[in-house]
Amino acid sequence: MKRISQPQGIIKTLPIDFFDNYKNGGLSGFEKSFMGMNIYNYHWIFSLPGKPKYDVLYFYLLFNGAIRYRANIIGYEQIDEAVNCADGSSRTAKIWVQVSSPIIKANPPITMKGFQGFRYTEMLF
Repeated sequence: MKRISQPQGIIKTLPIDFFDNYKNGGLSGFEKSFMGMNIYNYHWIFSLPGKPKYDVLYFYLLFNGAIRYRANIIGYEQIDEAVNCADGSSRTAKIWVQVSSPIIKANPPITMKGFQGFRYTEMLF
């Protein structure tokens, strides 16, 4: 992957078991709920292993071998206790990234192999 001089976003891989446990109908339930941010004006949080060094606007979700969605980053927070997540699990993280609408679906999805942590990127779509 080429070096990015000024990143505009980060990419996070969602583990496949996230969708197995998702209480609202697996992958399709997740996608419907996630896209619902465009209508109902709420936000989601995702775990990160640390706060990004660069101030970036975009948050890209990678799963099933492709980058599929982009959301806007609205902030970061450190929560010292476990958080009840939308998939029904309870998790802890060093940093939580808050994302909100507009949610943009990649058309077509951008093929990429999954990874741990997050990666910086330029604007992809």
